[in-house]
Amino acid sequence: MTIDDWLIALYERVSGTAATPRSSAAIRRFGPYLGGMIVAKGLSTLGQLLIGRLLGPAEFGRVAVVLATANVVAVPLAGAWGTAFVRYAAAQPDSVWMPLLRWTAMMTLASSGIVAAVVVAAAPFLAVWLDLPPALVIAGGVLGVGMALWLLAKFACQGREDWGRFVAIELLWGLGLMLGCAAALRVAVPTWVYAVGLFGFAYLLGTLAAGKYLVAAFSQQWTHRDRPVVQFGQFALLTSLGNTIILYADRFVAQRALGFSEVGVYQVYSFVTVGVATLLVTLVNNFAFPLFAQGDLRAFARLFRTSFVRLSPLIVGVLYLAGLAQIGVTGFPLRLGLLAIATLSAVACILAAFSGNLVLSQGVVGGRVSARISGLSLLTFAIGAIPAVRLGGLFGLFALYTFIFTGMFWLYQRALDLLPLSASSLDATGRDGRGAC
Repeated sequence: MTIDDWLIALYERVSGTAATPRSSAAIRRFGPYLGGMIVAKGLSTLGQLLIGRLLGPAEFGRVAVVLATANVVAVPLAGAWGTAFVRYAAAQPDSVWMPLLRWTAMMTLASSGIVAAVVVAAAPFLAVWLDLPPALVIAGGVLGVGMALWLLAKFACQGREDWGRFVAIELLWGLGLMLGCAAALRVAVPTWVYAVGLFGFAYLLGTLAAGKYLVAAFSQQWTHRDRPVVQFGQFALLTSLGNTIILYADRFVAQRALGFSEVGVYQVYSFVTVGVATLLVTLVNNFAFPLFAQGDLRAFARLFRTSFVRLSPLIVGVLYLAGLAQIGVTGFPLRLGLLAIATLSAVACILAAFSGNLVLSQGVVGGRVSARISGLSLLTFAIGAIPAVRLGGLFGLFALYTFIFTGMFWLYQRALDLLPLSASSLDATGRDGRGAC
């Protein structure tokens, strides 16, 4: 019995269902994908930790604010339309996915460009409101466009299940950061401007790996006006917007209350726990989402509950020890209590993210449920963020996240018990056959 056969047998035993030919083929491709992604994520993680070490807490806090602004600009829009592409293009013929890719690219770049332009134009006013230097807001808006292009490239490869190119995007991104760190050794005192430029360079370098799909998207006069896809994209946009604000608005709240140095510390502790947890769950979610969209929801839900949930205590221990090692690399102050609560929030984030991906994969119905859960979670964050920081500092902020992510996990699990049994309802045109819209 080969390793692939063993993994297929393990999948069938844990999920309680026989592996379909599509699932079996995916499992056989998972090993090379996972190996490449571990190397790529290792490079990018080390690169970001080294950047933090080179800059120090205060300057790295400024970088954290720029990255938060860029994520708010890029992630909701690229995530919404990119997720719609993956949901409706997976395993579809060229007549379906080609026009959908062009539509996705146009929606992503146009909407991200407009939002970035608004952010840059409104920088003087946003800077006063957020108590930030205008240059940080402008840099975040500009960097958001590069990030959106990079995310678009990843979604294009994910929707086509072209995992070789997907891994290449991540490898080039990590390699770009490491090259920048090496070059920074020749800079007397690297600043946040250098680091932001480095991130932009790495985004563009990674995007080159998906040039084949991006060229194809704009080289033909294809159009796409499928109403279910647009509806799903709108729900995915609301979900992504809410989740992005929850994950990144904390930097602005912490900066106003505690200053850039504490934001730098918070960025490191968040990155080595919640950030690493997000990387880990993304490794699985990116690969599995096309399968979720075409397979048996109940089988995947059972697999999740009998693996991720039961392994949670082990994950807590591994993340905590890994966090200790990574903080040592940065040279930042070690706060054991802060690391402990950050680790708990990271595990809750893993459970919420994976179960949320299962729900979102269920087309328009799943998108509507995800948007509602995201909205409720965003309301909780909006009410609790400022009191949490004022009463508990960084510890209070991570405690709030633990509560929010745990609530999201519970709500998503309830949704999984109520959603239809299967998501494999797309006809040859990629339309949502359930009539859910």
